[in-house]
Amino acid sequence: MDRQEEERLLKWFEESDDNNIALSESESDPYSDDGQFNGDSDYVPDSFRSDSGSERQSEEDNRSGTESEGSNQDLEENEEENESLAENVAAESIWEEVQTEIPNFEFDSTQSGIKIVGIENMSPIDVFRQIWNNDVMNLLLTSTNTYGAKLLNTNRPKTRNSRSREFKPITENELNKFLGLCILQGMIKVPIIRKLFSYNPFYYHPIFLHVLSGRRFEQILRCFNATPAVFDEQDRLHKVRSLLDLVKQNSNSVYSPCEALSLDESMLLLRGRLVFRQYIKNKKSKYGIKFYELTTHEGYILNLEIYHGRDRNQPKPGKTSKTEELVLRLLGPYLNKGHHVYMDNFYNSVSLSSKLLTYKTHSTGTLRVDRRGNPAVVINKKLRKGEHIWRKKQNISVYVSKWKDKRNVCAITTGYKPKMITVRKKYGVEKQKPCEIDGYNRHMSGIDKSDQMLSYYSCPRKTIRWYKKSLISSFGYIIVELLLSVYKRSKKN
Repeated sequence: MDRQEEERLLKWFEESDDNNIALSESESDPYSDDGQFNGDSDYVPDSFRSDSGSERQSEEDNRSGTESEGSNQDLEENEEENESLAENVAAESIWEEVQTEIPNFEFDSTQSGIKIVGIENMSPIDVFRQIWNNDVMNLLLTSTNTYGAKLLNTNRPKTRNSRSREFKPITENELNKFLGLCILQGMIKVPIIRKLFSYNPFYYHPIFLHVLSGRRFEQILRCFNATPAVFDEQDRLHKVRSLLDLVKQNSNSVYSPCEALSLDESMLLLRGRLVFRQYIKNKKSKYGIKFYELTTHEGYILNLEIYHGRDRNQPKPGKTSKTEELVLRLLGPYLNKGHHVYMDNFYNSVSLSSKLLTYKTHSTGTLRVDRRGNPAVVINKKLRKGEHIWRKKQNISVYVSKWKDKRNVCAITTGYKPKMITVRKKYGVEKQKPCEIDGYNRHMSGIDKSDQMLSYYSCPRKTIRWYKKSLISSFGYIIVELLLSVYKRSKKN
């Protein structure tokens, strides 16, 4: 500040009568009479600030907008918390500790069993022909011969002794021989298939060379196919779907299941590259093709689906989850008949059990604690060993229970009233156990029995073509069902 300005300010202060008034006036008006800025004032005008008025206004607007957005978010979060709290309170209010009568859907047990007329006088091959009938054979013959001719017409270079240099269409008799040798090779362990047709004393078996030559067997195996003439190219299972549909239809036509059914998954070992190859760590074959199977508790396969990955063209599920849709598809032919299906915690939920009751079908099995709709009073309850707690959903016979053995076990059932019963273990030791857990243990072993019998006749062999392994595996399923049918017949006699 220059000398003249200082003198002017001193003179102005001297002339004022009240210093306080002069100070307040100097704060309110920092400019002198000639419009010069008073630098000793605490007030700094906008023109002397680094921020312009427009920038300061935008900052104030942004600040107010941020504050309003934050307040809106807080309100939305509070509303969501209130809604979730209200939902939890409402969800807990629908569970009660009252037992009601279990609905009796009056399953007709007189219709269950083998439906083949005159099976007492049939040989095993006659029973086999009831499932693996002429329609299946014609599909295999047509598809295999078509694929063999297609391989013959390819432009790939062929050596003089190549199997694809010349192809002779197979006959039904040759196909029967081929399938018979596939069953027989399941009981003989050799490093490669060609050893079955050698004279090496370590591997020699007279039946193989007597029935077919090694080159002809390998040629039929290379061309073995079940793809129909018309198929959907978008379907990943078009190479096996037609055969599986025929086999399932024929299996259901010759046998009616009893009341108890079990639903679980099975694995077909496959280490090759496949877009829908799965991994399940608790299975013997950890990598491979996953089958969802519906069986009787004795191991008879009633229905199955192959997992083929996500379908991008499939519409998004609505109120029904994909797991529930899968269960309803597998149980489709057996709904509204009074069956009782046993499933593990991968499938079970409160909504699925409620929905199955509308189809006159009971369900029992283990339950995951994080499923939507579970009663918190049961899931969060800390139990001591041997303790048992349960709740029932209002207006519907759905029971959720929890039992502490070595660890906590949650279960859901619509076919039992939860209570503790005395069961006898393997060596005659008695133990207290919930009745729903005991029923689950007795009827859930259908898939395991089926896999056990398949292991005795392991027809599939290592191959990079997954569909061949699936086709021959389906042939093994028929052998299992044949054995069960013959067993039931001998049991009646």
